[in-house]
Amino acid sequence: MFSIEKQIYNYLMENNKEKIKKIIIKQGYEYNKIEKFLHLKKRNFFFIDIVKSNNKVKKLFAIEKKHHNKRGPEYIILKKHWINHYHKNQKFLIPQPYGWIPEQKVLIVKKAEGRLLSNMLMFFLLPGISFFAVNHIYKNLALAVDWLIDFQKYTLQNEPFDFINLFEETKERITILSEEWKHITESIFKAIDYQTICHLTIPQVDWHGDFLHRNILIKNNTVTVIDWEGHWKFDSLHPLFELYRFIFNLLFLSKGKPIYSLKKLKKISRWIFCYYTNKIYFPLKHEDYKAVYYLFLIFLIYNYDKQIRGLSLIQSRRNTELMKNISEIPFEELFYEKD
Repeated sequence: MFSIEKQIYNYLMENNKEKIKKIIIKQGYEYNKIEKFLHLKKRNFFFIDIVKSNNKVKKLFAIEKKHHNKRGPEYIILKKHWINHYHKNQKFLIPQPYGWIPEQKVLIVKKAEGRLLSNMLMFFLLPGISFFAVNHIYKNLALAVDWLIDFQKYTLQNEPFDFINLFEETKERITILSEEWKHITESIFKAIDYQTICHLTIPQVDWHGDFLHRNILIKNNTVTVIDWEGHWKFDSLHPLFELYRFIFNLLFLSKGKPIYSLKKLKKISRWIFCYYTNKIYFPLKHEDYKAVYYLFLIFLIYNYDKQIRGLSLIQSRRNTELMKNISEIPFEELFYEKD
């Protein structure tokens, strides 16, 4: 971490760029620019360009985390993973953390490079795409899933996830859902075989918490996963959670956009599921995947109905209709059926 960064950001918040420039020059660096780049929701984003003595530009990307506490949970987790795994990784990356300024709630990371997977999908899913564009979609989806598998293997724990406890919690959630969702979740819950749950021995892993297409950058076969603020939402997690959530949010690309048909997205989802399960590092049966998916589905419905952050969907008639459509697709049809 640069020793000057805390001073820079204190002055940045005061909008005193002259003092910032003097600090940088005094430390032996050439000042290039400090630019307020973007305001989005509850965050401000900044770029800092510092030219080093070899004329190489050091580009830092700062995120002002107004909605986080002063402990800086995202910085803590990024630093841990960077030291333990990602500083030596060439293909699968996270934003390199430089520092956390608690007074200003500013996280400083190296600028992540690449094109968002969400933008690629939006473009290449348009009607009339060529055979090569389809291959491009699957190539980049494979890279994203490979990142997830690499992360899960690195964070794999010896202790198995407690699915019996999750089963009981899920049963309790159903009782406090609104009538609109209760009958859907009750039918889903009945399809879960309790004996299957009792015998599941899936290991726990660490989690990104928001592993979605909009948080994945790809450049020259290198994958960087950003926005780690969701990692603190769970005490423990099983590997299939982030896979299913990634797939579920892909299905939501059809929201209000008929050109991204649910049929086409289901086909892509099946491909992702098969790609992941063919490379999985622990043995599971069809019924195992099914039971875990239905528990996951009820969890998402509960979050949506209770407006808990984590699903990233605002309640609306259109979203509700699509949630119901996806929720009522049988597991076999969504993950195994061929067109």
